[in-house]
Order: sequence, then C-alpha cells, then structure tokens
Amino acid sequence: MRSKFGGHVSYERILSGHGLYNIYQFLREEGVAPESTAFHDELLAGKNPGKLISHFALTENDLLCREALRMFCRIYGAEAGNLALKTLAQGGVLIGGGIAAKNLPAIANGDFMVSFRDKGRFSDWLGTLSVKVSLNEDAGLLGAAHTAARLMS
Repeated sequence: MRSKFGGHVSYERILSGHGLYNIYQFLREEGVAPESTAFHDELLAGKNPGKLISHFALTENDLLCREALRMFCRIYGAEAGNLALKTLAQGGVLIGGGIAAKNLPAIANGDFMVSFRDKGRFSDWLGTLSVKVSLNEDAGLLGAAHTAARLMS
C-alpha cells in the first residue's frame, strides 16, 4: 500500500469501504488465497468492492474475502483502542457508521476486541470499557446535525 499511495498509508486508506478493498488487493497480491471466479465476475459487473467483500466473507465463505474482513476488523479494533486511550474514554466506546453495523458478525467474532485490548500495560483498563456498535448508519450525521443546530442557536 505504501508504494500505491506514495509512502504514507493513513487509517482512512484502510478503515473505510474502499480500505477493505485495499486490504483485499494486498492479500490477493501476497497470495493468501486465490480470487474466486464468482467474486471476480461480480467485481467486473461494477458492484461495490467493499460490499462484495463483506457479502462473500459472511455468506459465501470465500477465504480471501474472509481474511480481508478479518484483517480489517483487527486493524479497526486496534485503532478504536488507540482512540479510547487517547481520549480516556471512561464511559466506553460507541462505534458508528455503516461498516461496523453491516459487518456485525465479523466485528463480534472476537478479533476486533482482541486488538482493541492489546495495549500492553493498558490492556486491563481497556478490558473494563464497554464497546457497542450503533446500528443506525446515520448516527454520525445525526450527531453532527445536532451539534450544528446547537452551535447556531
């Protein structure tokens, strides 16, 4: 990814719908598993790569898609844990946005939380925090609109 994006790879390049496809491409190029014909055909038909990876990982048992989604969840959990530490999120963590809600089985399987808590001497503290996923995909927009309305009044 560094060669593809010019050296620096931000979390946004990884933890987004397109980021999931970046991970998939990396794993495919590394030879983790071959790309399935069914996936390739759907991709050629112009389907959204991130949605395809999630679908094939969760319902088609596609090995390459499963590994991409698994890596995505581990990185997502690690970054969520970093943010919890940076903000001293004593009340817990609420994850918003569509990706977590649409991939709840993958988020809930344990990889996310293992990476979330894997912070050395802070692991025990992070283990006390509740982590929840908002199922409302518009939660972030609603929160921003609420804040904007409050600031304008």
